[in-house]
Amino acid sequence: MSKTYITRFLTDLRKSNSKAWMDEHRDRYHQARDYWLEEVQLYLDKLSVHDPSLATLKPQNCILRINNHVGFQPNKPLYKDFFGFDPYKGVNRVGFYLHFRPGEFFIGGGMWHPVRENLEKIRQAIDYDGERLRDMLNDARFQSYYGGLEENDILKTSPRDYSSDHPHIDLLRHKSLTVIHPLSDTRVMQDDFVEELEEAFVIMRPFLDYLQQAVDFEA
Repeated sequence: MSKTYITRFLTDLRKSNSKAWMDEHRDRYHQARDYWLEEVQLYLDKLSVHDPSLATLKPQNCILRINNHVGFQPNKPLYKDFFGFDPYKGVNRVGFYLHFRPGEFFIGGGMWHPVRENLEKIRQAIDYDGERLRDMLNDARFQSYYGGLEENDILKTSPRDYSSDHPHIDLLRHKSLTVIHPLSDTRVMQDDFVEELEEAFVIMRPFLDYLQQAVDFEA
């Protein structure tokens, strides 16, 4: 019931994305948001079994603002027509993300466009023990669910200070290190979806830990 209510609200918002519409349907938004916070609490309860640091998080600190930042992107819709969940929101943190948008649901994670310093630290980690990362990416469960790193944010040439014949040059060329698993609308709406989210987190966790350890490393 709650997820159905959310999807109906988001679908209607997509059709009429304006301040006038939102003002008229503000009560619907608050109800949808309350339902989403309930969902997020279920997610946190499940994931905190595997990462105790999540146990103290409040759901409202793991979701996205409904307002888009349109100052520098005037063609962007005024409001997001999706909800999101990321328990690791913050600076220099890996992300584990659920995108909740009718017709475009997915689970993703990793580090998207890390700042230069962090990207360099990740490349140093790959240079040092890239085989460990490659083993994670080639793990049968990981491959079955995520299929490897996304291939849409890669240098055409080798990064500075790394040879083109480096054994892990394919990994070093990534400017973002992210993975994604698309979800059907039907699957997300099922009552046991939280079980799949938990499994997706467990499968991704070694990859996230590798990236976070690289970023946190101080020589």
